[in-house]
Amino acid sequence: TDGGLTLRAHLGQTWEQEFGIPEGEWRPAPWCYESGQMRIALGGNGVIDVGSVPWYSEPYQGRAVSWVTLGNADGQPTWVFVAQVPTNTENVVVTLDSGERPLLALLDHLAGRRGREQLVRSFYRAADGSVMYVNGTEPDVPFELVGTPTWDGLPLGKYLSLLDMLNPMNRLWSDGRWNKLTVAHGCYWKKCSFCDVGLDYIGRYETAEATTLVDRIERIVAETGQTGFHFVDEAAPPKVLKALAEELIRRNVGISWWGNIRFEKSFTPELCELLADSGCIAISGGLEVASDRLLKLMKKGVDVAQVARVTRAFTDAGVLVHAYLMYGFPTQTVQDTVDALEYVRQLFENGCIQSGFWHRFTCTVHSPVGLNPAEYGITLEPLPAPPTGPNGQPLTFARNDVGFNDPSGVNHDTLGAGLKKAIYNYMHGMCQEDDVRRFFSMKVPKPSVKQDFVARALG
Repeated sequence: TDGGLTLRAHLGQTWEQEFGIPEGEWRPAPWCYESGQMRIALGGNGVIDVGSVPWYSEPYQGRAVSWVTLGNADGQPTWVFVAQVPTNTENVVVTLDSGERPLLALLDHLAGRRGREQLVRSFYRAADGSVMYVNGTEPDVPFELVGTPTWDGLPLGKYLSLLDMLNPMNRLWSDGRWNKLTVAHGCYWKKCSFCDVGLDYIGRYETAEATTLVDRIERIVAETGQTGFHFVDEAAPPKVLKALAEELIRRNVGISWWGNIRFEKSFTPELCELLADSGCIAISGGLEVASDRLLKLMKKGVDVAQVARVTRAFTDAGVLVHAYLMYGFPTQTVQDTVDALEYVRQLFENGCIQSGFWHRFTCTVHSPVGLNPAEYGITLEPLPAPPTGPNGQPLTFARNDVGFNDPSGVNHDTLGAGLKKAIYNYMHGMCQEDDVRRFFSMKVPKPSVKQDFVARALG
């Protein structure tokens, strides 16, 4: 619509009802071009495979309406209606991070009350074709006032539940539906050197009162009829979680919930029991490289022994625990990696964690590592030439990852395969007493970690 993005797809209705197009009046003209730029499709009357069919589009009364018929399903034609990104993107605006203030500024602009140069965290295309970024100085809407998420109008009962592993903790991400809610905006720690701590979604830390959070929870339950919650915080603050748990119990609000935390000492056995009593069924947190030297280098603020005690406290309270693990961090040696796996093996063996996943470290341009690579003993590679769009212009949006050169010369790809093989077995309760070296295809040194390290840390 006039160069803006339009998404309008309705199914099972007539053209006249949904598009204002009388039945049989409009079909693609012979000159209608085949488009390879379609990205959004909704269909009805059965499963639709759009991978091998042509898309055709032409304007109808100022709108870009696209359609294709894919034969019959259940005796009825199967139609797909698609919104097309227009060639004229002069009025397209892309906003970043929390959307309340950018959206309010955009609405003001559309109403003629401010110019585009007064938008907030927004990209737009200037008259000369260049992409401009502008970030006004207006404060964001406080987290206490952002309101309650809504799923009104979505067919919640029709979403698929998928799982790729039987491990009960690992299944939570995709098996079943969870209401998503944020306990606090941003991260209260915001020091980890691998994280984009300077960006708004991490660096701006704000909380809301426990009464406000439970009000939101009650509204969501009333709307969706579902009492499962996934708190999607970067790291939910222990103080806020304690207040939230007490308020849930005080109001007798029965929910099940899980979320992400830091494995810090504030999570005492008593607090873990309180959280479990309020409905906490699982938590996830970053053990990362599982090496005290590297944890200190990345400013994680925890050590392996502390992680062992916190995770065991949650497990003893009946809460499942997932550990985010990392390999390939700057200066990480083969010995560091083998020792990390030995720590993880002991955590599984001692019932501290039930699930984990090894992530390969990626350096981002906004992280402390990307901003100060020399402090971490590495040099950055030049960013590769950006891809180009259909008109030859460079596409530089969201180029966040940057390669780096680590003088240690460790083959992290080969080591990573062994780490992932080990964690897969551990999550199925297998091989937890075996020598960790069995999982690596290359010769690696013996772990330098004492075999009873975690047991001794637990006392």
